[in-house]
Amino acid sequence: MIEKHEDSLLREYESFERKRTKQIETADERVKRHLAVLKSFKKYASEIRQRGTACDVARSASGLHKRAGDLLIVDVTEAGLSYSDVTFTSCNFITDGDNIVGALNFASTSKLTAECSQCMPSTTVVT
Repeated sequence: MIEKHEDSLLREYESFERKRTKQIETADERVKRHLAVLKSFKKYASEIRQRGTACDVARSASGLHKRAGDLLIVDVTEAGLSYSDVTFTSCNFITDGDNIVGALNFASTSKLTAECSQCMPSTTVVT
């Protein structure tokens, strides 16, 4: 019976770990995509400034300014992740009935949101 409860707790933790790993990988990809967009924007703005005529610079200034503002709105420092806390609570033989091992408790500190109009669709990440 102890092995059954132990196996159940291990499966529960492994499931949590797989989901959390997937969230981290997704956040990593978002950061990498955003970095690529920033590099592309920087290169384009630099080329306009260096190679464009005064008319080209003036014509693209408004669009570049708006795009720069859009890129600044995205908060990839948190990357849609929240702090996760996993704790184990041992059983109470009087109140827990059949559970003779204990339980895992999973908690996250917050829900974070990131938006970027051009590099990805409006996204809400809940952890």
